Amino acid sequence: MSELNQDVPRLRVGTEWINLTLEANPYVVVTVRGYAAALAVRDSSGTSHELLAGAGSICDGIELLREENEGEYEGLKFKIRRESAERTARYEIEEGAA
Repeated sequence: MSELNQDVPRLRVGTEWINLTLEANPYVVVTVRGYAAALAVRDSSGTSHELLAGAGSICDGIELLREENEGEYEGLKFKIRRESAERTARYEIEEGAA
């Protein structure tokens, strides 16, 4: 899967809500800090991105929504933002439409 996403930009999440759709199961990528979990996502304009998903607040939010989606990642629609502009701010994830 990571080979398919080599040219896909990494998504930077700010304090504004971004509507996303998960395109596949999580996969692993190499970063400057080692291996990291990543998600292939598509935004509401149809642009594909790679979302690094190592933060606990991302995992917790996605897993809650996945359970409600019959255990499936693919096709899961959600919105994401950071609680504040601070680098250590938690991510907020809610059910959404992309």
